Amino acid sequence: MVQGIQLIDPDKQGIKYLVHRLQHRFGVPDRHCVDVDAWRAMTTEQLIDRHVTPEEVETQAQKYDCNKDTPLGHPRMG
Repeated sequence: MVQGIQLIDPDKQGIKYLVHRLQHRFGVPDRHCVDVDAWRAMTTEQLIDRHVTPEEVETQAQKYDCNKDTPLGHPRMG
């Protein structure tokens, strides 16, 4: 690590970011957020059966901005 150099998250730049923003603008739900919504509707036992912890669900929600504004046309579950 070098002090004074700040690297940009690759998920926040380039074509991938542009496509993600366009999908969001046109109401196409992010597949990761669809998974997060489904996991949030499950009980702890159901999550354990799928080898997913509640902490992992929240980590995915934060990573893919699932807690921010919902895309147009994407109904929130729960």
